[in-house]
Amino acid sequence: DQTRRHGRLGEGTGCHLGTQASTKFYRNPKGLPCGHETLAEVGSGATLVFCAEPVQAFAGSRYRQRQRFELAEDSSLVLLDWFTSGRPARGERWGWEHFESRNEVAIAGVRVFADAALLRPAEGPLGAAHRLGRHNCAAMLACAGPAAEPVARLMMERFSSAPPRPGAELAASVSARRGVTVA
Repeated sequence: DQTRRHGRLGEGTGCHLGTQASTKFYRNPKGLPCGHETLAEVGSGATLVFCAEPVQAFAGSRYRQRQRFELAEDSSLVLLDWFTSGRPARGERWGWEHFESRNEVAIAGVRVFADAALLRPAEGPLGAAHRLGRHNCAAMLACAGPAAEPVARLMMERFSSAPPRPGAELAASVSARRGVTVA
């Protein structure tokens, strides 16, 4: 499956976009990838909260996503993008063939943030300690604009006070740059 969505939020509007369940991607007998592309244009003074459930990869599958968020100077975005290890109860932990994700945020036509992940077992076992290790989920939360400021401030308070501890259940960090706070 390949999906494309393009949405525009008008001036001063608000929208929460989510999903009912995790986005699952399956093995394709021809080795074709599945995935989606999103383009969201957020008008002046508008707020988009884009928080879908996590992507869940099945063993042997291939996935590619591209998401671009174009904000006005005074619009806001809260973006949650995350993925799980697959179906560990079925022995399918980090068992996909290809996972590719890219998120971009532009403010007033200038790209201010890009986050990309490319994970393939060809470069070594995904569950190895130096890669995804013992974790079963990876997530990125990005906040931009005035309406997202309380969330950005909370992220900075929660995750910037101490470096991640080895062996901790949650490994997190936070950074703020060019109008975007990311954890």
